[in-house]
Amino acid sequence: MKGRKGFTLIELLVVIAIIALLMSIMMPTLSQVKKLAKDTLCMARLRHWGVIFHIYLEDNNDRFPKTVHFTENEALMKLAKYEKRHKTAQTQGKEYYGDEYTYSEMAYCPAATKTIEEGGRPPFATWQYVNSSYGLNLWLGCWGGSTRSGRPDCWWLPSRVKHPHDIPVFMDCFYEPPPDHCDPTVFFTDPPPEYGQFYSYGGNDMWRVCIDRHSGGINCLFRDFGARKVGLKELWEIKWNANWFSDSSGNPYHARPVWPDWMKKYRDYN
Repeated sequence: MKGRKGFTLIELLVVIAIIALLMSIMMPTLSQVKKLAKDTLCMARLRHWGVIFHIYLEDNNDRFPKTVHFTENEALMKLAKYEKRHKTAQTQGKEYYGDEYTYSEMAYCPAATKTIEEGGRPPFATWQYVNSSYGLNLWLGCWGGSTRSGRPDCWWLPSRVKHPHDIPVFMDCFYEPPPDHCDPTVFFTDPPPEYGQFYSYGGNDMWRVCIDRHSGGINCLFRDFGARKVGLKELWEIKWNANWFSDSSGNPYHARPVWPDWMKKYRDYN
């Protein structure tokens, strides 16, 4: 009797079925590992930004940048080695038009590097003309020509406050397209976004940071230069400005927000 050569069709189908089953089991795990790696790298970048801000503050009398958008601050960008690189092919002799540019990897949370124009979708996206997925709390830069200058809400020399670990500095952020593409100025009375994957631009700035980028939260650098994940509902509990937990009349007992349906599943903090 001659020896068998190769596999039968049934045997091949069984092997393929087993491989497909193993892949279906492994893919969610691999996806979760990839997501965890991005979350970890995002946190590492924010801690690196903490070192950058520490050096910047020592060189600038303990004052944060007063520019509308943090990427426009040349001194801060130099410390970050954070240079603009034009997308147009200037090396081929083509003349450059418009404001299309990209930044070094320090500009991005690894989970949000693709622009809206390239097909990215909130909260895992950036805008082409901003091209960053982090934002600076503008209540820290209330001086000079800032429109917030002189407000009692501003953190004046925030390194001297009692609880710097409660003051957000730099965090995951989603930007509005130009001309309004500044970092967030958040108020306690800002309501949460009505939908989780859609943002109604304007009206308040909490929608810029209340984004489900890291499984129910965002990553944030605080004034003590420690970084941690902040739950979405916790965004109303950390002290964005010096007059936090108060409404526009100064009432410290102003009610917390009414959570939209997409946020009800997340942890409560108050």
